[in-house]
Amino acid sequence: MKSNKDQTSYAEVNTDEGYEAQGYGNNSKSSWTPFFRQLLFSSTIWTLYFLYGLHIGAPTVLIAQLRRESKSPSDIDDEMASWITSIVTFGALPWVFLLPMISQFMGRKKTFIFIYLSCFVGFLVLYLCKNLTQLLIGEIVLGIVLGCLHAIGPLTINEYVSPKYRGIFMTIKSASSYWGMWVSNVIGTFMDWKNIVILAFMCNIYTITVLIWPESPYWLAQNGKVIECMKSHRWLKGNSMEAEKELENIIRSFKCQEQSNVKSIFSKEYLFTLYKTLSCKAFYKPVSIASLIVLQYHLSGKLVCSMYAIELLKKITKDESTAYRGMLILDGITVFSVYCGCVLSQFFKRRTYLLSSSLFAIIFLYILSLYLYLTRESFIPENNIITISLLGFYSVAVSGGPMILLTSVCGELIPIRYQRSAAIIVGAVAATVMIITIKSSLFLFKTLTLAGTFLCFAILSSIITILLYLYLPETKDRTPLEIENNFVRTSSSNETGKNNGLMNRYN
Repeated sequence: MKSNKDQTSYAEVNTDEGYEAQGYGNNSKSSWTPFFRQLLFSSTIWTLYFLYGLHIGAPTVLIAQLRRESKSPSDIDDEMASWITSIVTFGALPWVFLLPMISQFMGRKKTFIFIYLSCFVGFLVLYLCKNLTQLLIGEIVLGIVLGCLHAIGPLTINEYVSPKYRGIFMTIKSASSYWGMWVSNVIGTFMDWKNIVILAFMCNIYTITVLIWPESPYWLAQNGKVIECMKSHRWLKGNSMEAEKELENIIRSFKCQEQSNVKSIFSKEYLFTLYKTLSCKAFYKPVSIASLIVLQYHLSGKLVCSMYAIELLKKITKDESTAYRGMLILDGITVFSVYCGCVLSQFFKRRTYLLSSSLFAIIFLYILSLYLYLTRESFIPENNIITISLLGFYSVAVSGGPMILLTSVCGELIPIRYQRSAAIIVGAVAATVMIITIKSSLFLFKTLTLAGTFLCFAILSSIITILLYLYLPETKDRTPLEIENNFVRTSSSNETGKNNGLMNRYN
């Protein structure tokens, strides 16, 4: 039973006199304070993505170091190498289901405090590990980082950041992960891999800033805490006309939603509610589109190429030192492309930019596949510079588009009212496809060769891009509720059109 204070509406609190007295009526003055507060919040999330990049990039150089240090080369065979590279995705899978539920009941702030403490434990295990078993345990513990990024990371930024800053903040967080991978590879190339863990510890200290976060205004409104919601929203986003309009929409939206009294997940009421949710177009359409975007990135092969960069380049260049130099060059190109993409994404619509950059990536995948096939069959002479250049152009297209827009658009598409269920589904899709692609890549490289593997990536990416062209809506500069209401209106209009068609047919 909520108190009267909790049940207070936006209109009741913001009477003309009360509104002016609280200082929320002067919208003519602009303030940079909300921007810096949102920047402080976002930088904590960016640090998490940087930590993920450090961790996910470590196996690229870690495996090579372990093989050099191992007394028996058979200790780190291809099977063990694939486990070291992919085990983090298995560790992430349970968190994809747990974190949305924990976040729903405990709030965003407490959930992220738990995540950052878990990061500290995971990196501590990695630093102290003495054998492969302990190494794998540490990677499993750090699976919570990947689980967070798939399940609740983009959603949290979507709730805390204003629409005018959300695009650039979300793309910077994507850049942070590849910046972390590059730094990890540089450290592993010239120093012992455990220096990567030391840097992760130092970065993890900054995440103490999570303690000064306010709670998410969306979570507070969903739980009937209207006064707290208003304070949190105004602390984060100020009192401009746009911010106040968003705040009013948040409170009205959640006040109109029916509060579920279902106590057991085994009850008929819960099953009926679940069926109603899954069959609702306002739920499954945005979730399906978000899942397609996840597939678009992972099936483009960019993450696989980054994680197995040394193995791939060794096969291409036939020289280990050249492979290391090529890896650092490609990583540098990737980071540069990501930041260029962050700038370009501010000038183009999300849909247009995602589809056009995906098209360029697909074109280079086909060209790269054809070139590798022709050199393998000795139709043309092999040239390492051409091969690395083609990989570079492909990296530019993927890194500057699909990679940085993956979490941005997914976070924007997931409906607020079905957030927990949608986050679980999209997160599960992301974790599962990541497991499959990373674990099976070495097998594909052997059976299909590099040319055949890149051709598969190109064909799959082509199919998904066509589907996105048909169904992806525009999300730029829209609040989460506006995006959600767009799907609701579309679903309602489609149903009305069907009913009118049936009536006309009947008449």
